Amino acid sequence: MVSLLPLPLYSPATESWQSYLARFKCYLEANALTNLTDNRKRALFHTVCGSEVFEKASALVAPLAVQAAPWNILTEKLKGHYAPKVSRITARHAFHHQIQTGGETIKAIEEAQAAEAAKHSTAEIRKANSTTISKKPTSVHHGEISNSEGCSDEEDDVCRIKQKCGKVKR
Repeated sequence: MVSLLPLPLYSPATESWQSYLARFKCYLEANALTNLTDNRKRALFHTVCGSEVFEKASALVAPLAVQAAPWNILTEKLKGHYAPKVSRITARHAFHHQIQTGGETIKAIEEAQAAEAAKHSTAEIRKANSTTISKKPTSVHHGEISNSEGCSDEEDDVCRIKQKCGKVKR
């Protein structure tokens, strides 16, 4: 096996875990090592990842020995440590507590405009629906209700619903 270039160590401060793992896969491909068994991939990974990642992997797969941990388990444990899935609650909290600093532009212009447009269109639909509702009295088994029985035009719909439920006193 002839190596072209050594793979740089993983540095969590400057690189994401997904990026490093992708670079490792590219390293395998560039060196014609894609057909390695998982055991050989694991061994090669341990030799190029650096002491920090090796120590972290040892701790994460304990009580197994780091050399005996299956490749897929090893990568999942390291992914869970270096790139944990963010909880929905945490993401919402961070989003709602953002503070715009001086000189910082808004990053979500399209989303804000879409939300405002949705709010306006919902209000227009409600307004259109309220003007198309009939203001005529409807007959129910208790009789008819009209505005002369103490309901204004705005309250007419509410009175009809209450009368259907038998909650309007005559």
